[in-house]
Amino acid sequence: MDGYVNTRPYFRGYYGMAIFNVGEGTWVLKDTMANLTLATMTMEQPEEYPLGRTVWDVLEPFCDFAVGDKINLGLSSCTIEEFMCSDGSCVPRNVRCNLREDCVDGSDENDCGIVLFSGRYASHRPPPGRTYREVLYIQPHVHIVRFSKIDDINLAFYMEFEVHLTWTDRNLKFKNIKEEEDKNKLSTEEVASIWTPEIEFLNVNDGLLKKLKSNVYARQTGEAEPPDFNDAMMETIYLPSSVALVSKTFYSASFSCNFYLFSYPFDTQMCSVLIELDSADTSVVNFINDSVIYSGLMTLPKYDITEIISQLAKKSDYAVTKVKFALERRWSLLVLTIFIPTILLLGIGYVTLFIRLAEFDVRTVMTLTTLLVLYTLFNQVSSDLPDTAYIKMIDMWFFFCIFLIFAVNILHVLVEHLPSGETNVFKISSNAENTLVSKLRKVTGPWTMKTVRVLVFPVVVFVFNLVFWLTIFTAD
Repeated sequence: MDGYVNTRPYFRGYYGMAIFNVGEGTWVLKDTMANLTLATMTMEQPEEYPLGRTVWDVLEPFCDFAVGDKINLGLSSCTIEEFMCSDGSCVPRNVRCNLREDCVDGSDENDCGIVLFSGRYASHRPPPGRTYREVLYIQPHVHIVRFSKIDDINLAFYMEFEVHLTWTDRNLKFKNIKEEEDKNKLSTEEVASIWTPEIEFLNVNDGLLKKLKSNVYARQTGEAEPPDFNDAMMETIYLPSSVALVSKTFYSASFSCNFYLFSYPFDTQMCSVLIELDSADTSVVNFINDSVIYSGLMTLPKYDITEIISQLAKKSDYAVTKVKFALERRWSLLVLTIFIPTILLLGIGYVTLFIRLAEFDVRTVMTLTTLLVLYTLFNQVSSDLPDTAYIKMIDMWFFFCIFLIFAVNILHVLVEHLPSGETNVFKISSNAENTLVSKLRKVTGPWTMKTVRVLVFPVVVFVFNLVFWLTIFTAD
């Protein structure tokens, strides 16, 4: 301020520019060196001063303005560390667009867009990499929130997760970026106007994929540019190298998994989610430095999550990242509901070998009932598993138990009808023959039953269990 004109302050600027009042609330911007009035502005109230941001009418061409243009000029005492409100008052620069009205007139929350577009921006094509001939690298990050269901029958798993894609758009500039990423959310109009990467999930099960929400944020990665004194809005500007764009999309989906159930229920399944970047091939865009985190429970109702990793998959045309995790089945309840009952049923079948030979009906009824219970249990367990072309170890367990009980039942029938021996070599009476056959039966029957229950049955059970459990715990 350099004196007064018409009882109003005379503002003198650099390069011979001046602002002063000419009466009736009209102020002019004049080039005193060329003696030209460049622009003029009339206040609504004659007694007001042109402080803050005001709109001026251009009368003479200057800078990049033509006659008839309307321009915003700012006049205040704000420093470079402050933001100028529309009325000329000053607030700290960092309160600009913080969702609270810190200016009296609320102008610090006006025009709070984040993205500054260039004149030639094209949203249909990916921006360049570090140079205009390099590949654009996108950093994927998968945040698994929870596993909602593991479906053994349909060979699928259901999960909720969020995919973050981070990239740098060198065709954009940004303004008023906050240190907290969540405060830099792009508007719907801005998201629709910029290029964003598109992904596809290659192993979605039956198309069960829901996009629950999607947002794009700006992440500050560098310092802002020095303040521009020609910017009447006094915005804080960031170059593309100082800001990264982050797309965050939340999904609920079902994915197929190739369950290998040979060792069921002592199996560990390796499942994965395949994410393909299908915006363009790898000569234009590519994945780099993928990562994954899991914030849910490590212990699920049927499984334990023992390992979660991510890795870039090799594919010739499009970039693919694979999120892999290990599902280790919790077998304690299955042992109680499958193996313990079958062992007890084998015990019942074994006990029938100790029943008197005269009680044939009792022995056969017990073994037949045990066989039926085993078969029913086998059907129940099989119904909880998918159909496979290969034989599972749990199938071998039930087959062994069923065949063993069946063999015991056949044994009971054979013992009841053992051959009497070569009685025709003896010249004995009919009564004597009956007596000899009876003695042979009494000797042969108990001896056979004793041999089976003392030697054959225990050895068969021991050998099978040895082979079975060695196969279970040494299988890959």
